[in-house]
Amino acid sequence: MDSRRTTWRHRQGTAWHSWPVLACATVAWLGSTPAANAQLLDNISSINGEPSVSNAAVDFFNRAHCESPGETLFELTIAGSGEAVTEVYLWMGIQNGNCQLAANRTDLARVCSEISGNPYTVGVGSVVRGLSLQDLIDNPEAIVDCGNTALQGVPHEIFVFRSEDPGSKDVAAESYGVARFTVDVTPPHALEITSPPELAGSIFTIAWTAPIDQPSMAQYNLYASEADVPETAVAGGIVATASRNATSISVSAAQLGLAEDEQSYLFVSSVDDAAITVGDGNEGPLSTPTKAVARANEDTCADLDGGCPDGGIDAGGGSGGCSASRADTWQPAMTLLAVLLGLAWRRRTFGQGR
Repeated sequence: MDSRRTTWRHRQGTAWHSWPVLACATVAWLGSTPAANAQLLDNISSINGEPSVSNAAVDFFNRAHCESPGETLFELTIAGSGEAVTEVYLWMGIQNGNCQLAANRTDLARVCSEISGNPYTVGVGSVVRGLSLQDLIDNPEAIVDCGNTALQGVPHEIFVFRSEDPGSKDVAAESYGVARFTVDVTPPHALEITSPPELAGSIFTIAWTAPIDQPSMAQYNLYASEADVPETAVAGGIVATASRNATSISVSAAQLGLAEDEQSYLFVSSVDDAAITVGDGNEGPLSTPTKAVARANEDTCADLDGGCPDGGIDAGGGSGGCSASRADTWQPAMTLLAVLLGLAWRRRTFGQGR
C-alpha cells in the first residue's frame, strides 16, 4: 500500500476525531471569559422594607414617598462582578445619562450628579443600606425632581461604581452597575363613568371608559357612602377592587349592608403602578357618584329620581341600569299566543262542520 496514502488517511482521521475536543475547548474558553461590555444590572431591592418582586421589576418612588423623602428608606443590591466588592461609590443620572463616561460627570453636562463623595459599605447579601430618597433629591443638579408632573413619571438611573471613585476617567463596563428607578408623583385622571347614574337591584355594576394610560394602571377601587360626599366614602375604606384591565366593577347590596329600599352612593378611582405593592401607587380622584338602591330583582325602579325609561324594571339586578318593564315585555307575546289559539279553534270548528 502506498505509504503516502496511509499517512494522509491517518492525519485525516486524527484531525476529524480531534474536532469535538477543539470545539469543547473553545466553548469552555468563551464561557470562562467575561462578556465584553456586559452591563451589570443592580436594583433597588426594597423601599421602606417592602422587597421588590424581582430584579427586572421597575422600581418607583411615588407621591407618598416624596412627601416624606427623609423617611423613605431604600436598599440597593449589586450584581456579581466576579470579585468581592466591599464598598461602592454612587452617582445618579437621567435615563441613558451614561454616567460611566467622565464627560457626563461634569457640571457642564448636567446629566449626572454624585450622591455622596464618600463610599458606601456593601453588606451581607451584596446589599447597600442606609440610603433614603432625600439622598437622591439633595443634589445641585436637580437630577431627581419630586415636583415633576409627567403622567407616568420620570425614569432615572443610579450608577454603582465598584471599589473606587470614578474620578475623571471613563469606567469599564465590568466596574460599575446600573439600578433603574422612576419618580412618579402624578395621580391618574378621574374615571369617565359610562353606566347609568342611578341603579336599583341586588347587584350594582359601575362601568367606565378605559383610561388612555391603562397599561400603567394597577388597580381600581370602589368606595361607598350613605351621603353624596367623596371624603366620607374614602374615610369608610375600600369596598371592592378590580384589576388593571378592568372597565367595570360590581358590588352587591349585601356587601354594602343595604336592606330593601336603602340606598348608597358609589365612587370609583384608579391607582397607578408607582409602587412595589399593587394598590399602593398614586390614586386618582374619585369618579362622579352612582346612586344605588337595594331592591329585589322582581321590583321596578320607576320611583327612582327621574324614573326608568318607559317605566322599566332593573336589568340584571341593577348591573345594567333599567330595561323595559315586564308588562311591556310580555304583553305582545301574550297577544300573539291568543291569536294563534283563536285561529286553531276556528279551524277545528269549521273542519268538524264539514
